[in-house]
Amino acid sequence: MTRDIISHPLFLQLKDCPHHGGENSLYIHSIDTAKCAYRLARRFHLREERVRALTRAALLHDFFGYDWQSERHQRYMSRYSGWQRVRHMHAFIHGAHAAHRAGRLFGFDERDLRIATTTGMAAFFTALFGTPLAAAVFSIAVVSVDSFYHAAFFPALIGALEAYGISRLLGAAPTAFAVEAPGLAAGPLVRAGILAALCGLLSVVFCGAIRMAEHQFHKRIPNPWLRAFAGGCAVIALTFLCGTPDYNGAGMQVIAAAVEQGSVRPGAFLWKLLFTAVTLGAGFKGGEVVPSFFVGAAFGCAAGPLLGLPAGFAAALGLVSVFCGATNCPLASIALAIELFGSGGLLYFALACCVSYVLSGYGGLYSSQTILHSKLKGRYINVHTNDGPVETGVPEEDAAAVKEPASFPGGAAGAETD
Repeated sequence: MTRDIISHPLFLQLKDCPHHGGENSLYIHSIDTAKCAYRLARRFHLREERVRALTRAALLHDFFGYDWQSERHQRYMSRYSGWQRVRHMHAFIHGAHAAHRAGRLFGFDERDLRIATTTGMAAFFTALFGTPLAAAVFSIAVVSVDSFYHAAFFPALIGALEAYGISRLLGAAPTAFAVEAPGLAAGPLVRAGILAALCGLLSVVFCGAIRMAEHQFHKRIPNPWLRAFAGGCAVIALTFLCGTPDYNGAGMQVIAAAVEQGSVRPGAFLWKLLFTAVTLGAGFKGGEVVPSFFVGAAFGCAAGPLLGLPAGFAAALGLVSVFCGATNCPLASIALAIELFGSGGLLYFALACCVSYVLSGYGGLYSSQTILHSKLKGRYINVHTNDGPVETGVPEEDAAAVKEPASFPGGAAGAETD
């Protein structure tokens, strides 16, 4: 099952690479992780091919091939500064390096590579936000809505926890906010549901604005270099127009003020939406998740008091609701809410995520995402987000007769059986 990996000279080199504080080597750590993954796979009676895939992926989850604590790596990092330095930090990139290197050397099949890629995604998300559970769930659920590949959960969670530990060692504090939820009662629940419905519709506007801006930029400025230049000029002009740099960059200070102090400019969510659409539409890559946080928190903070909700708590509801509507990942959004805001308002957050998910339609940030089942009826639809309205579908009882896409190892139907 793993003999070809354990005996490989490059894998044996992990004996010389310290793990975290140097208490053991990456070789020992990888072996221990693989053993644990194997035992769990057997305990949950997974099929033999999935036991093999899970064990091999766990064995290679740290097969990135360099000593991140060495002087040589520190000299490499010294070439970068600011955000570029953050993007090249070990906590953010080692998962992708491990997946690529393992696939190239050991001829991973599609199952192995997807588990390794999922683990890398979870590690990166955790290093950014300090939310390992949400990261593990999101990295699996975002690919194919309604199909959760359980065999990938263990390596994804282990990768997320490792990234969390490394980022803490490097001095990166996890993102967390102090939020006080109202007592559980019918009135606040109804108001939270109304706010979540508005946030679900806002998520549709948010995703649609990004797609429209991208389409218009490509249509009017075919040259990518001129398009990027025009986008940069537009962002500069917008910054002067609004008179504040609050909408440049991540804007975490605005999110923190909205959630913890209940303070935000009334139109801040519209400005951030516009800045994000122009930036991404012009060709700049990355940066969809945090802007959705900003837009949701700012809108919730502004709209919540009008509905009779505390501004800070409404900002927290808005943050997770817009994120849920934009990504179509309600369970990951609930986990995110718990890790960011605590479990005090769990039922409010769960209701908000459910309402936003249903009302956000079949669009989203990621056009490659697959939605297998209707959000309103028991019908198998198998559509990609942003493909347009869904009018037809296969009844739930007939879905077994339809070949579902292999968006995750074993296909969606097989994923649900484990």
